[in-house]
Amino acid sequence: MGLMLTLAAGCGESEPIATVSGLVTVGGTPAANVYLEFQPQGEGARSIAFADEEGRFDLMVATGNFRRGAFVGPHEVTILGAENVDSFKYWEQPLDESGTPQPSSKPRPTVEVPQAGMPLQFEVPPGGTSSADFAL
Repeated sequence: MGLMLTLAAGCGESEPIATVSGLVTVGGTPAANVYLEFQPQGEGARSIAFADEEGRFDLMVATGNFRRGAFVGPHEVTILGAENVDSFKYWEQPLDESGTPQPSSKPRPTVEVPQAGMPLQFEVPPGGTSSADFAL
């Protein structure tokens, strides 16, 4: 019984993951519904988020169980907005039986992101952060 508790308590605790949230603005305006991707420059899976209507986001590690946060350390950050809605599968419009595009139920970005797809740099601190802000 003691061995089982020790194993259960140790599961997943060795991964250096910290919570990360922030705000994306473009020209001072909240960047509603943009997509963010944080790619660690070392070991670990990428983290992703979609900003809400106010440009705020909370990262999730993109693994099978989608844990909240990102791996600690340096990341390349990519932010995609309205300029990518036609090429990003998430925002794809469903088609009806005749092949006519239907309105998507997924919120779409309201702004274009300057230099979209050009990676930015961000360091995820060990204690996490609620101010991973990007003013574009």
